[in-house]
Amino acid sequence: MGYPKDKMAVLWSTVLTGKAVSVYSRLSERESKNYDVLKSALLKSYDLNGDSFHRKFRHSKLDSGETYSQLIERLSGYLKRWIDLSGIDKTYNGLTELMVKEQLYDICPIELRMFLKERKLTTVTVITASADQYVEAHGSGKQFSKKGSKDYRPKPTDAQIPKERE
Repeated sequence: MGYPKDKMAVLWSTVLTGKAVSVYSRLSERESKNYDVLKSALLKSYDLNGDSFHRKFRHSKLDSGETYSQLIERLSGYLKRWIDLSGIDKTYNGLTELMVKEQLYDICPIELRMFLKERKLTTVTVITASADQYVEAHGSGKQFSKKGSKDYRPKPTDAQIPKERE
């Protein structure tokens, strides 16, 4: 039984609880009646986006009492949601773009990853062109932090190294 989209937000508002009610109450009256706006606000508040399902897919482990069959079902669900929310074409080429893009993000320095993700670039071609431009503007990349390094300190440039006193 399908409800018209313009009535769905009002129907949802009658069953929301806890954090979801708080999200709903912070929307303007007009926004709270718009299904797409409400859905987007709820997904954002619960961190249910492509990146979160990517993390869940990559970092899931067998839960206590869970069978491997159940784990595979859960992983499959995470992968499907990651693909759906990433906005890619659901084709071989689309999946290739998604996997290559995520691998690039995984291996590039954190500063570059943040730069690229902030721009919400979609294709590998555009992402690599922007990455190359960033590295050209910021240097060779040797001064970037290593992935996961907590105590990273940038290497000083020649201008920052104190000269010996004569």
